[in-house]
Amino acid sequence: MPRLQADRPATLAVLGDESSNGTNEWVNLVGERFGEERRTRVQGIRQTDETGYNAPIRYGDDDPDLTVWNASLTGATPDITGDRLRRFLPAAPEVVLLSHGRRADSGAVAAQLTRTREALSAAYPRAKVVVVLQPPLAAEESSRAPLKAVRDWAVQQGLPTIDVAAAFATAPASPRLQEPGTDSPLTAEGQALWAATVHRALTAPAPVPSPTATPPPTAATWSATASATAQPSR
Repeated sequence: MPRLQADRPATLAVLGDESSNGTNEWVNLVGERFGEERRTRVQGIRQTDETGYNAPIRYGDDDPDLTVWNASLTGATPDITGDRLRRFLPAAPEVVLLSHGRRADSGAVAAQLTRTREALSAAYPRAKVVVVLQPPLAAEESSRAPLKAVRDWAVQQGLPTIDVAAAFATAPASPRLQEPGTDSPLTAEGQALWAATVHRALTAPAPVPSPTATPPPTAATWSATASATAQPSR
């Protein structure tokens, strides 16, 4: 999992769907959390013509800067290539979050994600790609198949993931996280949990590897040790 180091400027990009394009949704809340640590601006792509970005929403005052390019669109598919990708991501990002699946086509989503990842590799080869595993839509079983397809694709590609679905499934307040049947089915609590999960994944210290266990000695090892330590006979 790539981390956004707190001691240097960084650029984060989000390629997502309607679950992440609102000013009250999790991407902006992630920006607000980062604003507690550093000067952050979140720029959302224009929803009407996709030709540019709205004025940034700013958080925090302290260096170093973090820029978040939020290229999430209502009804978007994870298939952004060529010139369109350059327009969506006008600056080289350190980390790109792919956040799709809840309303995707389960039969097409893997191929679409592959094309986008290939385009990212060509345009911004240093960018680290991370897959956001979205929670299923409440009371909509049809959302589970494409979400599984996204998870399987991430595993097959060997990409790091941020498991928001698991955070929702294990949250004590899970009944209050979503409101079925609404245009924006996440509640304020759901948006906050999604943001906290993403922020924690991008800022938590890397785990310290456990000490490597000493392998049991082989017969040859025992023999060499015995020869080296044997005392001369008297």
